[in-house]
Amino acid sequence: MNFEFSVILYTLTVVLLIVLICLGIKLIQTLYKVDKAIDEVQDKVSKLNNLFEIINTTSDTIARVNEYIISSVSHVLGKIISPLKKRKKDEYEKNEKN
Repeated sequence: MNFEFSVILYTLTVVLLIVLICLGIKLIQTLYKVDKAIDEVQDKVSKLNNLFEIINTTSDTIARVNEYIISSVSHVLGKIISPLKKRKKDEYEKNEKN
């Protein structure tokens, strides 16, 4: 009885060891696939980061150009309107004196 129990125990141990080795091999293969997938995702994220950086730079440039155009237009309008305001003010002061 003792010998039969030992044979069964050793047989089950060998089967368990073989199953664990197979599972280990499958786990290593799965980890390799996951590692490749993570590398691909990381490459895509870096490409997207570059794209967002380009968009951000373009947006900043457009904002600067818009700011320059608006300040130039307001400066020109200020120069055009300033003499008109001055004339109206002078006319108003003349009318008050009379």
